[in-house]
Amino acid sequence: MLYGRGGSLLASLFQSAADGLVSWPATPGGRYALIHSDDLAEMYVLTCEKAALMGGVTFNAVNEYSESVDDILSALVKVSGAKGYEYREPANFALGATSLICPYLTRTLLGWQPRKPGLVDGLPIYYAAWKTLNH
Repeated sequence: MLYGRGGSLLASLFQSAADGLVSWPATPGGRYALIHSDDLAEMYVLTCEKAALMGGVTFNAVNEYSESVDDILSALVKVSGAKGYEYREPANFALGATSLICPYLTRTLLGWQPRKPGLVDGLPIYYAAWKTLNH
């Protein structure tokens, strides 16, 4: 799942926080494999630079650890001042599923390492940036 910048799926999550109640279509206890858009862009550049050597290799562009959906929602409540959070029924499988993906091949073959903070750790920055751009 992509975060960072204005076009991520998290824009609707941030909007719900600004409206006073964090609401997210997922199931409690889930975990997400996440990546910041800047880190993904860097991985694309490295992949293109080494494309002739990589052939048909598929790379995973994710942070080194997955993050708990419950932790994400709790942190957003704290950062935004929302009243709390709720889960809604997921409209698609991807948001309701747990994603456990490791970037070991990407790191080994491309020398790629995510540099941006994870979503929970960077949430004060990411939410403040979204709020500045959207209000």
